[in-house]
Amino acid sequence: MKFGRVLILVFLLLGNCCVAQEIKKFTATRTDYSPKIDGILNDRIWNEVKAASGFIEIKPIPGRIESYDRRTEVKIVYDNSAIYIGARMYDEPDSIVKEVVTRDQLGNSDILGIVFDTYLDRINAFGFYVNSTGAQFDAKYSQSGREDVSWDAVWESQVKIDSLGWTAELKIPYSAIRFGSNDVQEWGLNMTRRRQKINQQTSWNFIDPKVAGFINQEGELSGIKGIKAPVRLSFSPYLSSSVNNYPHNQPGIKNTLSTFNGGMDIKYGINQSYTLDMTLVPDFGQVRSDNQVLNLSPFEVRFNENRQFFTEGTELFNKGNLFYSRRIGSNPAYSANISSKILPGEIVKENQLESKLLNATKISGRSQNGLGIGFFNAVTKRGYATVQNSTGEERLIETQPLSNYTILVLDQSLKNNSSASFVNTNVLRQGSAYDANVNAFLFNLNNKQNVYNVNGAAKLSHVGPEIPGNSAINGYYYEIEAGKKSGNFTWRYSYDLTDENYDPTDLGYFNNNNFIRNSIDFGYNSFSPGKIFNRYNTYFGIFRTERFNPRTYQSSRASAGGYFEFKNFWSVSMDFYR
Repeated sequence: MKFGRVLILVFLLLGNCCVAQEIKKFTATRTDYSPKIDGILNDRIWNEVKAASGFIEIKPIPGRIESYDRRTEVKIVYDNSAIYIGARMYDEPDSIVKEVVTRDQLGNSDILGIVFDTYLDRINAFGFYVNSTGAQFDAKYSQSGREDVSWDAVWESQVKIDSLGWTAELKIPYSAIRFGSNDVQEWGLNMTRRRQKINQQTSWNFIDPKVAGFINQEGELSGIKGIKAPVRLSFSPYLSSSVNNYPHNQPGIKNTLSTFNGGMDIKYGINQSYTLDMTLVPDFGQVRSDNQVLNLSPFEVRFNENRQFFTEGTELFNKGNLFYSRRIGSNPAYSANISSKILPGEIVKENQLESKLLNATKISGRSQNGLGIGFFNAVTKRGYATVQNSTGEERLIETQPLSNYTILVLDQSLKNNSSASFVNTNVLRQGSAYDANVNAFLFNLNNKQNVYNVNGAAKLSHVGPEIPGNSAINGYYYEIEAGKKSGNFTWRYSYDLTDENYDPTDLGYFNNNNFIRNSIDFGYNSFSPGKIFNRYNTYFGIFRTERFNPRTYQSSRASAGGYFEFKNFWSVSMDFYR
């Protein structure tokens, strides 16, 4: 651990060793006659405003200005209800790569993307993309580029291909994004274009591949005044029923069974920054089922979340990796204990496979001063297994107590793309069943040029006694990491420790505890084309783990490898382990 402290001290003493790049600025224009979203830039307003241009290559040659005959021009106007984008991508029509794909897929196509950092914190942003066939893709970004593709907004777009290349028009209503209450808005802005045929990507404000992250390398958008978020309120009720007929033809058993369910989803914009989402007696019968997995490892399989209510707006609730939403409405907590409660001569007649979710509520958003707040609460009903003895008598065994799940997240954005967060997860179960609680403090600090970074976490878990009268179990986990994340040469040192009692799995996911882990990694990256390669990334790392209690050596490993892209865009990767 002493080595880790030395690295952190070095980080704090390092000066500003890099020259910051120039930040481009663009002014949006208010319009009283909104353009028609048809992909054709013949509306009067597009002839009256200036365009953002001078896009700069990210790859294959970082820093090169795009050629004039293949230039990109983007215009931005706004009114009281939406932001409008009109873009012209000059190109030979035969050079435009097109592939028809579904929403949230861009495929093998040319694309245009617009990214708005509406709080100008250079950490969080909204991205809107269209490809050359008109497919839409949107995403939320957080913490220097983490992409939440499950986020979906309602917005309009159209594209057209003509003799000069292709054009795109976008309308992004204020209901699709979140922004502060200031009368004069200052947003972060960047725009990107991909020309698939020559594997070229450009951006309006240069994104230096030697610098970690891209939201922190955005330009600025000004000129937006006097806008307000509209009322955001929607109700989505549902009704479902089923009838099942099976000819048992036995006394006491019905041949026909029927079900009837009803519920509602509610979304309400509390203000410009925060949104309330509720689901009442949800029915997830239409959700895609999990793939069958043959698990031969000693660890639990982590499944993807397919329920829409749990996939939207997850960037706050995922802080610290303490929330695994599949815990809610999953297997009953005590279903595995039925065998110990069965009396001689009894058999299990019915045992539910999942607990029933009664309701769930979440409030999430970020204020003008950069404070992100996430609150989540869900309740699952009591569940029972039915057992039957040899005489046909039945009784119930509780497998799932009435349970309440709560998460609170406070995430404050700081200068230099930094942040500090507090996370609490809590599970309360009715009756004599045990409760669980986890508290965590997280931090992520960067120097001014976003070259050096130190981050870490401290987490405490509390699991109440399963049997009244027994003592609770408390555990802890902490990690620290420091390094140089930007530039051609990068390095990182990390240290993790968890005691034998740390257990966040009542609402989170964690494979194992009781370990100490040290690792150090070095990398050298080249992003400028040379005689043989367009770019390459190489790495070397050393990894060592020990058991915490009792202190025992477990394993160590050294690894090296790299990724190499040749001048013809073919690539090869190699990895070596020992």
